[in-house]
This record gives sequence, structure tokens and C-alpha cells, in this order.
Amino acid sequence: MPEHGGWFFDSVTLSNFALAGGLQVLIGRYRGRGFVATQVVDELTRGVAAGYAPLGDGLDLVDKGLLRMVSLDRDERTTFRQLVAHLGEGEAGTIAAAHRRHGVVVTDDLATRRTCADMRIPVTGTIGILQAAVLDRKLTLSAANDLLHIMIEAGFHSPVNSLT
Repeated sequence: MPEHGGWFFDSVTLSNFALAGGLQVLIGRYRGRGFVATQVVDELTRGVAAGYAPLGDGLDLVDKGLLRMVSLDRDERTTFRQLVAHLGEGEAGTIAAAHRRHGVVVTDDLATRRTCADMRIPVTGTIGILQAAVLDRKLTLSAANDLLHIMIEAGFHSPVNSLT
């Protein structure tokens, strides 16, 4: 894999892991190398306020420095303004930061993935993370499938029902 500036998470993927109680997987794989844009923190905060308390665990990762929050610089804000016309603020902030910093976008949102493809930004998502955790022996295949099933029950629109 080419050298890159880290993994930039949007609220969709963080929510999948938070709502399923699987944030430890992210800590194990991305501690110190994972980032969230301030716009994602704002989205998670609104989610907690709307009654999705487990999203607070995702915010705790930021508060503890396990995922690092980044503010957009001037050039990134220019990109953000272009993207926010057709994407949510969290997704636009994530792409803007990852693009300028040569990172990988972590998302399950189809429109975000398409935008990343157009901009030639590498992408992964929930399924990719679970597969990588199995390959790295951080999770057994059975444990990864159990986590995936919990995510699906919590509302994740997974493209697969199990990992192989």
C-alpha cells in the first residue's frame, strides 16, 4: 500500500462500530493514525443529542486522542465548500482533509465513495476494516461476522451478510 497520511473517518463508519459496540477494533487498528474532521465531531454530537447515546463512545475516542480531530485549513475549506453542495458536511470535511493530506477516506456512503473515486482518493469502509482485522488476526472470522450482524441489526445497510 502506498504511503499515506492516515485514515479519515466519516460519521457513517464510526456510527456502525459505535452502535455495535465495536470501537475497540478501530482503536486496535488506527490508534494514532485515525482522524476525524471537526464536521464529523459535530455530526456525532448531534446524533448523541438525538438519542443515539453510543455515538458518544465515538466522541470519547477523540477526547482521549485515540482518533485525532483535524480542522480544515484554507485550501481544505475551499474543497469543502465545493463538496458540501452535494454531500453532507461530515463527508465533505472528511474528503477535503484526506485529499489534501494524502489520506484514506473511511466511509460506507455511496455518494462519498463515488466522489473519492472521481478525486482518486483511496477508500475503505466497515467491511474492509472487518476483513483487515481478520487478516491481521485482531478478530476471528466468527467474531467479525458476529460484529457485522450486530451492525446490520443496528441499521447498517451492508453489501454482504457475512465475511468470507
